[in-house]
Amino acid sequence: MERVLGEIDVELRPGFIAFESDVFAVLRNRRIVTIPPSCSVREAVALMQRHGYSQLPVVENGEVLGVFSYRSLAQEAAKAELEHWTQQKCAPGDLPVEEFLEQFEFARVTEEMRRVFDALDRDNGVLLGTPERLLAILTPMDLLRYLYQLANPFGQRSNSLSEL
Repeated sequence: MERVLGEIDVELRPGFIAFESDVFAVLRNRRIVTIPPSCSVREAVALMQRHGYSQLPVVENGEVLGVFSYRSLAQEAAKAELEHWTQQKCAPGDLPVEEFLEQFEFARVTEEMRRVFDALDRDNGVLLGTPERLLAILTPMDLLRYLYQLANPFGQRSNSLSEL
């Protein structure tokens, strides 16, 4: 079920998503786990739990169709009437993830960060690359970790929030 995309070869430019210092290096060193649209919700949730992810790109024939996430599952489940679930004749966990997709914006690694802030806030993530070549997923937590590294350049760890 799990697919890992290949190596990422990106020219880093200061002041953009691919910070030279660098938030993209953190993302680049992660495996991108993707799932097909036919993957069951149960399998997708198990993958997200195993890898510590809150969303997974759904890919078919090498193209990103959308993103399955805890949020997209909850939003679609909240919209559905009990009658809908009864008509499905299966538990929600047995349904394919394609019924629970949400769309994230794509951004190129050369995109200015301020352009992606609204998308990060709204969608809780931005896909870096194109629908045909996904490079990484940037989440608000990735950005927060990067900013923390900038504020703590020599690895000095703060022991409490009051020190921030």
